[in-house]
Amino acid sequence: IIPDSSYRQLTRAELSGYDSSTLALIRNEIYARNGYVFKKQYYQNYFGAKSWYSPNPAFNESWLTSTEKYNIQLIKSME
Repeated sequence: IIPDSSYRQLTRAELSGYDSSTLALIRNEIYARNGYVFKKQYYQNYFGAKSWYSPNPAFNESWLTSTEKYNIQLIKSME
């Protein structure tokens, strides 16, 4: 949805046009890029259909960059 959300800080202004369910997808897209294995079936199906998604059972939060952590917190505050 936002392909470069792992590399630049997002802004409230650009996120303000999304509803809460889309914001949740944008947030989880960051986790998916890092191989997070989703527990909820909806996210398993959604990201499982993406060619770039490669689930990694060893996923660790420490893999997230400071930019990704910032964006996750910003998105959570707006959901």
